[in-house]
Formats: sequence, structure tokens, C-alpha cells
Amino acid sequence: MLDHDLRLISTFSLLKQYKVDITKIDWHDWEFIAKEQKRIGPGEQGKTVRLSSDEHSLSQKSYDSNGFSGFVSDKIDLDRAVKDIRHPL
Repeated sequence: MLDHDLRLISTFSLLKQYKVDITKIDWHDWEFIAKEQKRIGPGEQGKTVRLSSDEHSLSQKSYDSNGFSGFVSDKIDLDRAVKDIRHPL
């Protein structure tokens, strides 16, 4: 047996001896996640902010002077919901 296998067997023996529960616990707040997924607005869920032609020129001026669009940044909520990109498992 490999050293790794022996350590696993030893660990499981200790858990069994001390009756430690090794079941998975789901710490997700599913109600909050569902509520966040329903949010709509500029930048919510990581979606693109759409601008009108008038707004586009204002955005471009801000981009030219700052290197990012402060105009668009101001339209996005500070506490916006972003998509959860973690693996489901």
C-alpha cells in the first residue's frame, strides 16, 4: 500500500473510533441565492450595460479621460448581484 492509502485508512479509523460524522453540510442560503438571481438592472448578473446614443457619447468622454467609463460605473449598483461561477459540486 502507498503511504497516502495508509494515512486515509488511519484517518477513517480515527473518525470511526470517535464517531465523527463526515457527512457533507450544505451551507448555501438558497432563499438569498434565488432572490439575487431575480435582480434586474444595469450590470446585474454580470450583464452588459446598454446605453442610448446620447449616453454613449458621455460614456466615451469619460473613458477617454479616465481609461474606464465612469458614466457606466455610476449606473451600476455597488451591491449588484453577480453570477455564481463556481462548479456546482
